[in-house]
Amino acid sequence: MIFLKIGLSFGICMLIVANWKENKDVSELDAWVSDFSADRKLIEDLRVCPDKVEVVVSPSLPLIYPLKMVLKEHDLGDVIGVASQDISAQLKGSHTGETGAFQLSSLVKYCIIGHSERRSMGETPLEVNQKIDSALKAGIIPIVCFSSEDELKQIEPEIVGDIMLAYEPVGSIGAGKPASIKDLKKVHFEWGLNKFIYGGSIDKKNINDYLKQDFIGGFLVGTASLDAAGFSLLVRKAVDYAWKSYLNLRNRTV
Repeated sequence: MIFLKIGLSFGICMLIVANWKENKDVSELDAWVSDFSADRKLIEDLRVCPDKVEVVVSPSLPLIYPLKMVLKEHDLGDVIGVASQDISAQLKGSHTGETGAFQLSSLVKYCIIGHSERRSMGETPLEVNQKIDSALKAGIIPIVCFSSEDELKQIEPEIVGDIMLAYEPVGSIGAGKPASIKDLKKVHFEWGLNKFIYGGSIDKKNINDYLKQDFIGGFLVGTASLDAAGFSLLVRKAVDYAWKSYLNLRNRTV
């Protein structure tokens, strides 16, 4: 089963998603992008190794297009991708207040689906699967969140190969208490996931411990992504680790 895209160089790839949730407005976008890109060496590293680390920002719906424009103005459209935080279970039609996959398909590459904060507001497993199907039909890559083995099993098995899976234990989200490596190894070995994204209180101080785990293919970063400078340091650590892993693997294959 494929949960993450395969990198071009020895299959190394790390996806880091900044989930802004219900934060920030249009007036804050330029400052965030400027602060994140202040480390020009990081930007160049991301530009020359997109197969190793990919950075994506997931803002609220009204900010998606303005963010794309700000990224374009800063010549960062090829460095930072954009994702939506949710998507309609229906492709299109008379569904007031909903945003369909085809409406988003020209704006985003990824879409977060089934986040625990959506499920807590009544989103059902059926709706999660419908949203996955809608995203795939529109050419959007779903990042499907799950907090338990039951939620994982409720994802339709015939579509698992086309999506990314993100484990986000409820007790770790915004709580400053990231899941232990032992708990994540259980998801890997006992739940049978060869690779998955992890989300839950990841920041620049603790990311190194998680980067060392081969089965972790990326991170959903919430609170720690709101401060652009701090998020930049987090991404820098991921890029440095990815390069180190790449060089070690290349040396072993020579």
